[in-house]
Amino acid sequence: DKLATDFVSKQENQCENEIAIFWDIENCPVPKTLTTSDFVKRIREKFCSFGWKETEFIAINDGQNEKLNNELHELRVETSLSVIGRKNSADDVMKDKMNCFVEKRSKPCTLLLISGDVDFSRDLAKFRYTYKYKTILMHNKQAKETLKSVVA
Repeated sequence: DKLATDFVSKQENQCENEIAIFWDIENCPVPKTLTTSDFVKRIREKFCSFGWKETEFIAINDGQNEKLNNELHELRVETSLSVIGRKNSADDVMKDKMNCFVEKRSKPCTLLLISGDVDFSRDLAKFRYTYKYKTILMHNKQAKETLKSVVA
């Protein structure tokens, strides 16, 4: 109906033409068939080539793979380290990074999460329904329906 269409259109216009990318490397590593460079390039081509400006690209990992860390740095992907041996450390760091990003912005934008971890469901739902962000999920085969159901 027209009312619903107008509402959706208005909501989409409220999102800036910007995207923030958050990558849970431990949960969704670079596919074995691709290099890190190719994977990052594909993400940027898919999400930043049609007018969206990349405002953040953050990857969370344990820091033990020096080659990966160097590649990410060269590709202008910010890295944050999880605490080795602490359960859910990468998830906690990622949630903190996403929440800080959302809380600092004055207007919503698009948020892309690369993960299959159901632990992000509540945060994605909050970003989408409370803060009015457009949420996109790139996930692995193990991703639960609960996680997939909270993205736009």
